Amino acid sequence: MSLAATYEAVTIIAKAQKKLTKLIGQPVQLGIISPEIDLGQIPLPGLLKSIEDVKAIVCEEMEITLEDISSQSRKQVIVDARKLATLAIYRLIKGVSIEQIADSLGYERTNFYSNNNSAKRLLISSRYFNGHFNAIRNRVITEVKYVNY
Repeated sequence: MSLAATYEAVTIIAKAQKKLTKLIGQPVQLGIISPEIDLGQIPLPGLLKSIEDVKAIVCEEMEITLEDISSQSRKQVIVDARKLATLAIYRLIKGVSIEQIADSLGYERTNFYSNNNSAKRLLISSRYFNGHFNAIRNRVITEVKYVNY
């Protein structure tokens, strides 16, 4: 079985597992039983490789460096990038804790709530912010493909 066919099979199983869990109301575990398929080599749908992938996409979109996004700078473009990264990581990566997001962006857990709430408000009220978020989300979905969308 080719890698593409295996990935398609894993995607179908993941969707079926999610639907069955919702239908039954209890967790359902589905899988593939075959000695030829090594599922460890295939990223499962809903899992992003790392927070760093999203941070890199945000940095490219906002034209800043990875060091900038984790810095304490108050330049508006860097503040906006941190807010975008906070929101993108929180919305697009399954199973990431608030502490992991805060640590990766170089701030405390309490700042996560402030940045996340501010980003949500800006997403509604600012075309600039909304445009950047949509561009980031689309790049994450098309380039990485293992997201919660």
